[in-house]
Parts: sequence; structure tokens; C-alpha cells
Amino acid sequence: VLLLFTLLWTACPQEFIASDPWFYSQRAFELSRHGGFGRGDVFDQRIGVTLPVALAYRTLGVRLATTNLWPLLAALLVIVVVWSALPDPRSKTFGALLCLTSVPLLESSTALYPDLIAAAFMALSSLLLFSRRRLIRNRRTWLLAPAAAVASLFVAFLAKESAYWVLPLWALALIADRAEEDRRALFRRFYAPAITAAILLSAGYLAFCGATCSAPLAPRLQSATVGEG
Repeated sequence: VLLLFTLLWTACPQEFIASDPWFYSQRAFELSRHGGFGRGDVFDQRIGVTLPVALAYRTLGVRLATTNLWPLLAALLVIVVVWSALPDPRSKTFGALLCLTSVPLLESSTALYPDLIAAAFMALSSLLLFSRRRLIRNRRTWLLAPAAAVASLFVAFLAKESAYWVLPLWALALIADRAEEDRRALFRRFYAPAITAAILLSAGYLAFCGATCSAPLAPRLQSATVGEG
């Protein structure tokens, strides 16, 4: 299914829209050639969109297909999440076919907008959250899974701030787990590593903003000022 979707993507006209996608690609090109952050506008702070494209430019060259490669990978991640979330082979096959024939999903993968990128990593984070009981039973995944769940949400946040919408799911899960018999194991093996990862990633993000924008909250404050204007 992933291969078929990719083949459809290569046959589909790649969009290069003279609005947000153009600005994101322009910022990615600047990063690939000169580096540097600190403008404070919305296109600069969404490094979850621009940085992977900049890396693609450095390694694969500057082309329209390279620009839209990151949205393609996000669409493929959506398919993987749908397949992993469904319980049996029949429903997995049906879900994968729905993704394969989804015109909105294919169309979204041919333009550099942040929405699909953020949605894909929000979905992955939610899948790991909903699978927490199964994951903490495995010694190989109990530490990696919560860290990956938070890291996925962090990538979604760097692509678009609407990743905040997933946070109520975490709050509801934590409240629900307080009444469970295995709540101590859940907290020790899932929530504690997740909180630790969130603190480390947040501290790293604030330090990055402080180094590139002169103040930890500068991108948010400047963006809010522009929005009010």
C-alpha cells in the first residue's frame, strides 16, 4: 500500500502554490544554504516543516518533488498509524485501502502545508498513548514508547501549534488511569518517562529560541504581535 501510494504521488501533479508553500520552501532553501533563524514570523518558527525540507535540499537537490517529499512521508505515516491502530487483518486492509483511495490525503501530500505533517505526528503520538498498557509490558518498549509519544507530539508542535489539541487526550488518560489497579506501573513506566522527555524537549526548545532569537519566548511573542497587527 505504501508503495502504491508513492507511485500515485509521483504520477500526481505536484503543487507549488504562491502562498504558504512558497514561503516555507523559501525558508527551507535559506536554511539549506546559509542556516540561521530568528525572524520571528510563523514561517521561521515552524521548523518542523522547514528543517526537514532544508535537509532534503542539501542531500537531494532543490526540486519540486524534493519540496513535497516531507508531506509524502507524513501521508505514509498516516497510513502506517491507521494500519497499526486497527485490531485485525480485515479491518487493517480496509483502512489501508481507504487511505490509498483518499483523494484529500493524496492531494495534501503534494503541497508543503504544515497541516498534514502535524496531523501525522499527532496521530502517532495518540496511537502510542492509547497503546500504553501493551507497550509497558515489553521491556524493550516501555521506556522508548513514552519518549517517542512525546517526541512525536513535539515534532507536530514544531510543524503547527494546533498540536496542543492532543494534550486533553493525555490529561483524560492520566485521570482515567488513576482508578486502575496498575496505575503505579503506568506512572513509573509510561508517564514518568513521558514527563521527563517533555521537560527535556521543552528546555531544549527554549534554549534554541534563546540562542537564535535573543530570548526563549521571542518567536511566540513576535508572532503574537504580528497577528495582533
